[in-house]
Amino acid sequence: SKNWGKNSTKADSKNQPECLSEKDCEGIFCIHGKCSEHLYICGDGYCDMDESISICPQDCINELRVRSATSSICESNGKWIAVESSGGIVEYNPKDGDWEELFTVITPQPSIECLEEGDLILVSYDRINGDYMVSRVDREGNTIQTISTKELGCLPHTAVEEERGVAIKCIDLKNKVYQIKVLNLINKISVLEAEEKKIIQHVFSTKYGLGYVTADGIKYRLGDEDFKKIHEFESSQYNVKAFPTKEGDFIVSNPSQGLMKFNGKNGEIIWKNDGIKPSYVANLKNGNIMTIDMGGKRILEMNPNRWK
Repeated sequence: SKNWGKNSTKADSKNQPECLSEKDCEGIFCIHGKCSEHLYICGDGYCDMDESISICPQDCINELRVRSATSSICESNGKWIAVESSGGIVEYNPKDGDWEELFTVITPQPSIECLEEGDLILVSYDRINGDYMVSRVDREGNTIQTISTKELGCLPHTAVEEERGVAIKCIDLKNKVYQIKVLNLINKISVLEAEEKKIIQHVFSTKYGLGYVTADGIKYRLGDEDFKKIHEFESSQYNVKAFPTKEGDFIVSNPSQGLMKFNGKNGEIIWKNDGIKPSYVANLKNGNIMTIDMGGKRILEMNPNRWK
């Protein structure tokens, strides 16, 4: 029988036999296409559930243990901003793990967008007005610009930065349709960009175009062109999100099928990776990505270029 790795305390990516399933590994684990006696392989570029920065810093470039279950994240001025499932907006220092709760909100689908200036875009419930609002706020939660459901003409779920203002995913409750609108928060003028009877799960914007995700696929358009379906899921998928990269491409995160990177100029797939299935992904200015693991208790930094 094979005896590779039996006396090792750390699974290493070198000289590990390839596999398609655990049947190929004589009773041990098949991890990202290679056999391992551990639930990870150090050096393969993946920071897995049983892996940590102390075990394998080349895979887990950075990791934060968050104080509470976290649903979305973004980077702002070198800090990691997290939205807790309970609505807490928390700022983490990725260098030492120190954290500070900035403020709390009630959100329909917890999400946050970090702007270059340090402000934040979020959707939250205004207790005073009894309405959901799309708002630009500062780091203390003070409102800079805002628009209500009544003014917008639909119930907002998520909002992301777009070159004309903010792209919003919302639902027209009267007509029971999902919509994508682009909003100028200053003059409160919104433009309807897309409408679907099926659920729109997420909206995203790159420097080349605008897109959104439904249960059956991804639609994307360049500039003012019509939306085109650039990818179709084999079966209905849920909780799928998409995020722009600094070079103008976008990464799609699917909790059941993994990650896909698309070319922002033509909508073509650059790479697929079904070995990592985080609940949320965001891009870092250094070119790496940060993910929330499926338990929502760790934020991990990884280098996606190592997966190619």
